[in-house]
Amino acid sequence: MPNYSVKMVSKSSRNHRKLIRQSGTYMVSLPKDYLIELGWKSGDQILVEKTDRKIVLDKVEEPSVFSVGYEGKRRDAFVELLKENMITELVDVRNHAFSWNKDFSMKNLSETLAGSGIRYVNLPRLGAPRDMRIEIKENHNPDKFFFEYSSWLQANSAYLDLLDVLARQKTTAMMCLEADYRNCHRKILGEKLRERGFEVIQL
Repeated sequence: MPNYSVKMVSKSSRNHRKLIRQSGTYMVSLPKDYLIELGWKSGDQILVEKTDRKIVLDKVEEPSVFSVGYEGKRRDAFVELLKENMITELVDVRNHAFSWNKDFSMKNLSETLAGSGIRYVNLPRLGAPRDMRIEIKENHNPDKFFFEYSSWLQANSAYLDLLDVLARQKTTAMMCLEADYRNCHRKILGEKLRERGFEVIQL
C-alpha cells in the first residue's frame, strides 16, 4: 500500500474541521471518505509530526520479519524463494553456522547471497545454547526445550534487540535448519518479535 500522509493546512482549505478540546487533549475529526481511501481504520497507530505551520499524520505500518528453514531445499531454490519475497537481508540464527550441506555453511551461503544482492548476517548468540540442544536430542522433550530457550532469551534480550533493529531497517528473514518453524527455536523468536509488534511471516 502507498505511504500516504494527511496534512492539516491553513484556512484556505475547503474542508474545514473544528478543533475540540476534551480532557486536556485537542481532537479533530477526519472525513470518513479520506480514511477509507487511505485504508485507515479504528485502532491504527498514527504518527503525529509538526513541520513549520502544518501537522502531518501518517499511519505507522506494522514491521514484519520472515522466518525460513533450509531443510530439504536446494541452494538455487532457496535463494529464489528469498528473492520472490523481496528479502534483502538474511539473519542466520544458528548457534553454529555449519551444515553437512556445504551450500548452507556460513562462508558458502554468505557468498551465494552476496551474488544475489542479499546481505548475510550471522547472529550465533540467538541460537539455542549447546546444553539445550544436547538435552533435547537425548530427552526428546520439545516443551521443556522451548520453555528453557524462552527463559534464556528473556535474560539475554540484547541479542533479540539487535534482530529487532535489523528487521526494522531491511526486509529481513531469520534462518535456521528446520523447515517447520514449530520444531525450531525460531518459534520462540517469532513469539518474542510478535510481542514487539512484528508480523512474522513463515516461508
